[in-house]
Amino acid sequence: MLYHGVKKIIKEGYKSFPSGHTSWSFAGLTFLACYLSGKIKVFDRRGHVAKLCLVFLPILVAVLIGISRVDDYWHHWTDVFAGTIIGTFVASFSYLHFFSLPIRRKW
Repeated sequence: MLYHGVKKIIKEGYKSFPSGHTSWSFAGLTFLACYLSGKIKVFDRRGHVAKLCLVFLPILVAVLIGISRVDDYWHHWTDVFAGTIIGTFVASFSYLHFFSLPIRRKW
């Protein structure tokens, strides 16, 4: 494959994939959102919108961290997207390793 440009700048550009800030924030804050949804029983069909807003607040903070990485020109949007996918997968896997699904249906 043929690359054009200064070799040092091209090599530096590959160091930013994926976004570490985004993957760490999505991993931690998605785990927190899952934990909160299980503890305050968001899906018990007796909940209020306030419960759901409390669960989505950590996810919103993680999204804002990802947006700040792109807005400050530290990362390309693909770096942030890959960090989001990695962080969410790690959080989901870690949560399901220790806890059951927050959605429990009573038949």
